[in-house]
Amino acid sequence: MSEQRGVSSTSTAARPDRMKIGRRSIHDRVGTVVGYELMFRPGPGLSAASAVARDRSTSEVIATAFGQFGLHRLGERRNLYLNATRALITGEIPMPFGPQNIVLEVVEGLVVDAELLAGLIELKQRGFRLAIDGMVAGPEHAQLLPLVDVVKLDVETVGSDLADLAGYVRSTVPQTKLMAERVETEVGLQRSLAAGFDLFQGQFFERPTSTRSATVSPSQTISLQLLAALSSPDTSVAQVERIVSADPGLSMRILGTVNSAAGSGRHITSMPQAIVLLGRRSLSAWVMLAALGGHPDGRRQDMIDILTRARTCELLTPLLIGIESSTTYAVGLLSGVVEVMGADPVQIARATRLDDEMTAALVHRQGQVGVLLAAIERFERTGETDPTPVAGNQIPVQIVPVQGVSTWDAPVFTTSEVSHAHLHALGTAIDTIDSILGPPTELPS
Repeated sequence: MSEQRGVSSTSTAARPDRMKIGRRSIHDRVGTVVGYELMFRPGPGLSAASAVARDRSTSEVIATAFGQFGLHRLGERRNLYLNATRALITGEIPMPFGPQNIVLEVVEGLVVDAELLAGLIELKQRGFRLAIDGMVAGPEHAQLLPLVDVVKLDVETVGSDLADLAGYVRSTVPQTKLMAERVETEVGLQRSLAAGFDLFQGQFFERPTSTRSATVSPSQTISLQLLAALSSPDTSVAQVERIVSADPGLSMRILGTVNSAAGSGRHITSMPQAIVLLGRRSLSAWVMLAALGGHPDGRRQDMIDILTRARTCELLTPLLIGIESSTTYAVGLLSGVVEVMGADPVQIARATRLDDEMTAALVHRQGQVGVLLAAIERFERTGETDPTPVAGNQIPVQIVPVQGVSTWDAPVFTTSEVSHAHLHALGTAIDTIDSILGPPTELPS
């Protein structure tokens, strides 16, 4: 096994957890994803800093992130909503992107004065769209209303007054769209629809908790075995071919995919050649689609989510001791497929012949890889790596002994580390899926 960087709880806790980065989907009245909100929020390391310091830190992270990752692609041709900081609005830090598909949200903590208002007017003149929290009711905020394109209302906070408040906003700023935030349940969604909201965001639209009752077919089992094999660099082309050959339908789909990508003038009938030409990661995406079933476009977001988790696991492997990145990638990949399929992880672990360490991680979230996977899953749900706020943003979990695997102090993953890796992984996953399915259709702004 390769030598990896070990991280003790003391050394990691000493590093400030500076920023949280996450992505949440935004839906229209029929449930179509029409945008994403990217969240950049100070972590515990900045909790004691001044408002000016937090604002500037957030601004610098946003500017750097756009420069490094080209965050426009994370919007997938949809609108990208960003919490606008004072430094970016006033031009203290140059805006790192143009107005196309960008909606800037004026958040509650911003002081509305002449400087901020002038900055917002200039941004509107440059073509940027603006959103505002409808619960911000100070008299100074009334100056912003003529500039606003989207008003966001918290469904849970407003409660029974939702329809009345929505009607008031409509009459006051008729040019705006209404977005319902924190739509947690079907009841909340129906109330928001009845009140005339245009856009919706919340846990209701996230994947429901699996009941672990789905039956995995023999064909899906072969696909899952192939996914595990493709994750390991030690798996030979001959071994991959043997697994593929057990499912003639899968063999035909792979050959068809390669020939379609190769274009006219080439016809590939050799499975080893097809495996090499397609590449392990692209082949994994197609095999994953075969395991999930359904139309490719209908599975796009599921595939992106699964690949993002797998790649995030892989990128954070150096924080573990003596663990191969192929191991964490495979566990992340299989955990995502299990979640989407609603399958029993014990059945999947047996079907794919996982070793003790990978089984403990996938089934029980035990061992180093299990703790890493649990932290990433928690980040996906909440944007945080902690189950409870603790000093240093640590994960207070105990490593459960796994047969044949040495025990050690629990690894610690800061929100900053996970969010940075997740952002990289998301971009890579989108690029991978776009390369095999083509980019999603662009929606009207």
